[in-house]
Amino acid sequence: MKRLAILDCEHVSETLDNEPEFGEMMIESFNSIGFKPEYEIFDCKRGDLPSSVSDFTGYAVMGSYNSAYDPDLWIYDLGNFIQDIYNNGESKLIGICFGHQMIGKALGGKVEKAPGGWGIGCLNLHLNRHLFTDPVPSNLHLHFSHADQVTILPSEAKVLAQADHCPNAMISVGNNILGLQAHPEFNTNFTHKLIKKHSAHFGEEVARKAIESLKVLPDSKIMLEILKDFLVR
Repeated sequence: MKRLAILDCEHVSETLDNEPEFGEMMIESFNSIGFKPEYEIFDCKRGDLPSSVSDFTGYAVMGSYNSAYDPDLWIYDLGNFIQDIYNNGESKLIGICFGHQMIGKALGGKVEKAPGGWGIGCLNLHLNRHLFTDPVPSNLHLHFSHADQVTILPSEAKVLAQADHCPNAMISVGNNILGLQAHPEFNTNFTHKLIKKHSAHFGEEVARKAIESLKVLPDSKIMLEILKDFLVR
């Protein structure tokens, strides 16, 4: 892989002091497993996108407090850009949380509020091992933080993994698109801070259970290796 574009979709620093943006977290996380691509970060919320899908060999669409079905112009433009990457077929794209949902919606599926409410905390992910090229574990614990989810898949999508609260928690579309509802770039301190900051959105009891779940260490590095292998293969 020659160049990676990080498509940032949130301004974390506006709500959480002294915390990096999601894109910066992604690069730091990749660096922690020895993957150090040349990269550039784009602020999608301000309308910043690469001029062409051919500019980079890999793309990562990050999380957002927005919904994939919001009527904002930048979300519309991002959806078109994802379609172009898919149709071009030469570059790889991974989507994290909101990025995963954008893949689902942009490529013909549906995103809506999760029937069971918020998925938040360190939760179990069940991998469909036969769909992976390399050996992977049957289960991983990863950090989640989302109220929406992909409820109807794009026509060519495969479900790579499910969570108990989210049937379409990891998907691939064709050979060059992969979406993950979880956050392998989050560490425990950040997720704890996020839960405390936004607990009014999901209620005291949900927040309490989510914080309790953080006693389990996430298997983030395993998932980061899976994402890295997808991008470079």
